[in-house]
Amino acid sequence: MGVTLGAVIFLCGCMTYVVSTGKTTIAFSKNDVRYVTLYVNVLNPLDTCASVNISAPGVGTFATRFELVEPKNVTVIELNNMEFEMTETGKTDKGILIQSNISEIIIIGLSSADKSAAMFYARNATQHGSEYVTLTHCEEDDICQFAIIAGEDNTSIEMLFPEYLSGSVLFDGTEYGPGDVMDITLRESQTFQIQSTFDLSGVNILSTNGNQFSVLSGSAFTGVQTSTTREHLADMVPPVEAWGNQFILVRRNLTDYLRDEVRFVAAGSGANISIFGCGPVLNRSIPGFQIFFYRMTCERVHIISDEPVLVAHFPVGIYHGDPAMFFPTPIHHYASEYFVYIPPGFRECAVAVVMETIHTSTFDLTRFTDSFTDWNEIEHSVYSTAWLKNMKSGVLEITHTSPFGGHVVCERDFAMIALTIGLGNVTLNGPQLYSPTAITDSSSTQSVYETSISTERP
Repeated sequence: MGVTLGAVIFLCGCMTYVVSTGKTTIAFSKNDVRYVTLYVNVLNPLDTCASVNISAPGVGTFATRFELVEPKNVTVIELNNMEFEMTETGKTDKGILIQSNISEIIIIGLSSADKSAAMFYARNATQHGSEYVTLTHCEEDDICQFAIIAGEDNTSIEMLFPEYLSGSVLFDGTEYGPGDVMDITLRESQTFQIQSTFDLSGVNILSTNGNQFSVLSGSAFTGVQTSTTREHLADMVPPVEAWGNQFILVRRNLTDYLRDEVRFVAAGSGANISIFGCGPVLNRSIPGFQIFFYRMTCERVHIISDEPVLVAHFPVGIYHGDPAMFFPTPIHHYASEYFVYIPPGFRECAVAVVMETIHTSTFDLTRFTDSFTDWNEIEHSVYSTAWLKNMKSGVLEITHTSPFGGHVVCERDFAMIALTIGLGNVTLNGPQLYSPTAITDSSSTQSVYETSISTERP
């Protein structure tokens, strides 16, 4: 249960604020590296102070904290990982409840160690859903994991495991394998985590009573393209309501590591996707609840699907190849203003920016950094991309007169983080923001079916 906040009053400058509205739940998955530190970053995007209450109703050793977050600033709360890190399959009371007097508050989780890190948005209540499909990544014998975080009391959950699941999950003395259904009920801020040594992608998670919840997916420690470069992965999975038909993906133009990995999953109706910008157009059909793996060798691609899909991007580091994980924002969720938090302790921080080519001439890159790339148009697309480089830590406000998207990536020795700049603060029940013409005349392209760069689960 949460803490009653109606009578909690703060003073910020000359103004009084009462904590009463916005609500977020957050949790942290297992990171298989020692000396992990967990951070909750509370970002206030407004011109007025925000009052915030951070509680952990199920963790008796955690004292509720009341924080004032200055306008367009961030407050960082450090947590004890022994109290909050979810470490096995089952229910826990390690969820964190965050309440604020403003609904626009942005919550960002950070799990950080000397050689491992992951950063993710904790979506607020307007971005929670009642249906999800998981996407994650783990090598053989590594720990794959996802966790459900309840946003309401009496949240009844049904999990359908895909027929191609390569193992079984043991919970409360029962094994759940391919095609099985698991049912659980959670209280507000309570969590349920599943861990395995096989891929957990494709699990369909439904609320049977319509209550809202969120899902955190990833891996405790895994590699994407080599056995020696490994990393903790974590990101909040967008609900099915937030899936999209078009995405722009951008990777760093690497020489040592020749590809990023991209994963797709379709809902029950399946989907047909086309990938532009990397030579001949790649067309692929994805059956319902199955996974498509794509090795991204070009710096930028445009993806179009005839049905909404979920996409996970696993970029790799410049020098060491350690991976990160994030869910790119669909084009129709692009907005004209973002507040981005770049944490301290990283170097090589950069922001990939994506927008329609016709608007790039009015986007002043010099406002944000003195180091940036030229705009590059995606082949057979009306979109272009650019990089803002050498970004310093702090809160970055990025605005333009037309919608745009992108993502943040930061590195240090043997650790890497990445997160989208879009869907973390988009309200799902609002109107679609943007519906541009997607592709230029591509009559000269060749549509091909390439199994050499992609594999699909049987």
